[in-house]
Amino acid sequence: MSITEEKVVTNLINYDLFSRASFINRLIQIGVMKKLILILVIIIASLNFLYTFGYQGEPMSQLEFLSRTLGSIIILVISLRQLMKKYNTKP
Repeated sequence: MSITEEKVVTNLINYDLFSRASFINRLIQIGVMKKLILILVIIIASLNFLYTFGYQGEPMSQLEFLSRTLGSIIILVISLRQLMKKYNTKP
């Protein structure tokens, strides 16, 4: 198999390295965006959970406190499980 100049030029034209859309599409294809979104959700849920205990404003009702705490924990656990299930690197 010989590579001709025409094939090289055609491949270079088709492979637009500096295009934002193609870069984002490549990231989505390899799953990086999903991983980053899951990590962002984990960070936000963790901060919301910690903020619930450090809240200094007017007192929360028990229902509000429970919903914030349990909601943060549930979202955190689901995101962690998805991240571990999807990107687990077992030999």
